[in-house]
Amino acid sequence: ETPTLGFRVSPDTQTFNCGFALAGLPFIISGFSGMKYQHETHLRIYLYWLMLTFIIDFVFVLIDQVKNNCLHIPQIFAESGGSFACGVMRIISIITLVMFLSFMGYAVFTVWSRCLELQIGGSAPSLEALLTQARHDEAALVYQHRSGLLGTGPPPKDGIPVVYGSLASPMYSGSNSIFGGDVHDVTFPPRATAGSRRT
Repeated sequence: ETPTLGFRVSPDTQTFNCGFALAGLPFIISGFSGMKYQHETHLRIYLYWLMLTFIIDFVFVLIDQVKNNCLHIPQIFAESGGSFACGVMRIISIITLVMFLSFMGYAVFTVWSRCLELQIGGSAPSLEALLTQARHDEAALVYQHRSGLLGTGPPPKDGIPVVYGSLASPMYSGSNSIFGGDVHDVTFPPRATAGSRRT
């Protein structure tokens, strides 16, 4: 029977690790909500949980490194001598611990700096985001023809006025019909009314 990873860990420790991981799910969801909706409070809740996780992981890793440092030495190191193998294992353990602290500390610092940015700048959208939205809304309006002198370029193909009061809008042609009509009668009284009066 081949031993699996973590087979030396006691069932009590495995149960605690499983419960601790499941308890962290609401805090992870809170952190995701804080990042997506720019809520500093939600993200700070996740930050506190991340700091607690960092402290607990650091303590567990440190205890594991101190207790099991020279107990499980690979065979290739044990053949070179016990003292040499124990020294190599301690150096590897120290390097692993420093790398763990660096990565975990950087993760905590990243979340903390984002919380500070949201706290200083507020959770409301920034002015740059509002300006971008305003430009997007302006581009979504009716096409505005602005080429040429004073906005007068070639007349548009469509009958929609370019800009209200602009010289680029056609004067006599290309207008829109009212009520979907296609005939414009300029005589008075209108022929349709006169025909109905005659009958």
